[in-house]
Amino acid sequence: MKTLHLICDNRPFREGFIPSWGLSIGLEENGWWTLFDLGNSPDIFSRNFTLAGGDMSRVRRVILSHLHHDHAGGLGAFRGSQAPITLHLPELVAPDEVQALKAWGFDANVVPVDGLQSEDLWILPIPSGHLPEQLLVIEERESVIVLTGCAHYGIETGLWQVWDRFRKPFSLVCGGFHLAFRSPLEAEHVMNVLSRLPIGALAPCHCTGDSAINKFQERFPEQFIRVGAGWFRAL
Repeated sequence: MKTLHLICDNRPFREGFIPSWGLSIGLEENGWWTLFDLGNSPDIFSRNFTLAGGDMSRVRRVILSHLHHDHAGGLGAFRGSQAPITLHLPELVAPDEVQALKAWGFDANVVPVDGLQSEDLWILPIPSGHLPEQLLVIEERESVIVLTGCAHYGIETGLWQVWDRFRKPFSLVCGGFHLAFRSPLEAEHVMNVLSRLPIGALAPCHCTGDSAINKFQERFPEQFIRVGAGWFRAL
């Protein structure tokens, strides 16, 4: 069984978890962890990860959606780790940055433009005019789960690309939708687009913004899930 954990977010969900402007989502399976982003602070990530039941020695891989500090700032929590951890970086990361991360002890690699598959996980770069960014798809038998970092590419664009590739309904979409930095009209457009996709559950957080999160709750009352640091869900 897999369990999804929201380790870092701007908003708290469970007592003891520290909220901060950042995002980290963990996928735990049989005691092993895949981490999608690491929040903005090694200390906050480490505390919240421990509260979520995590063990640094049981982290199998780290996937960074992009290299903004609020998603990659927690990397320092793994500096000098005894066990090599696979680190999947978005395209166009400078070679000297890759080498620096290897010197920290990571098995660092850059995800190719057409994506990377590892068992039921797919790391998919989303082309856009903004900085390189990738999302994570967990493929289930009849559906997919999508985890998104900040969706600078436009969450509607990313989800349509996932739909075109997999042609499976979305059992869950979780992460930052980046609507805190778009106008109310643009947010309304995004919701109109998403309403045409088969989405079972929506868990917007981080850079989605409080106003847009509330609008999602109003627009999608049956699909909406309010989340924060410490939220978890068995898959």
